[in-house]
Amino acid sequence: IRAVKPIEKRRPTSNTTSAMKNSDKAKLTKKPAGTQAQSAAEAAAIAAAYQAATHLLGRRGHSRHELAQKLRQRGYAEAPIDAALERCERHKYIDDGATCEHYCRVLIRKGQGPRAIRQRLARRGFERALIHTTMNAHYPDSMIYETAQTVAVRKTVQLKARYTDINSLRTRLTRFLTQRGFPA
Repeated sequence: IRAVKPIEKRRPTSNTTSAMKNSDKAKLTKKPAGTQAQSAAEAAAIAAAYQAATHLLGRRGHSRHELAQKLRQRGYAEAPIDAALERCERHKYIDDGATCEHYCRVLIRKGQGPRAIRQRLARRGFERALIHTTMNAHYPDSMIYETAQTVAVRKTVQLKARYTDINSLRTRLTRFLTQRGFPA
């Protein structure tokens, strides 16, 4: 008959002791489960805001202000909007200077005056200093006069068909040019 040895209790070795201490340390340094879920939710909100921003930028250029406004209208919170806009700027998807110049050139080609262009650019959320710099670079005084003259000639042809009186023609043409943003 075989003798049965009594079962000895195992003592923890030094490796298992340090492993237990490390796991205790990990428990102390880990964030609570609610915080991890919150940061995951924040990351998802930032990703969704970034995706919406790139979708909007895929259609046309937007200023930073305009893009933030559209994201707010779609229900995104401020923190994800700011993070998404920062990421867009890092990737050079948002460039207020280039976008402002583009809109300025488009409005000049359409025959708009300097006041109208400044108002439209300000409505899009560009800073005053940027608008001023862009206007000085792309729309000098000589060009304003040439554009006003071209627009006036085109409009005069249309107005002559309706009005024969020179005073009413002049009044209507002046009103038209003023509405277009040209100085009086």
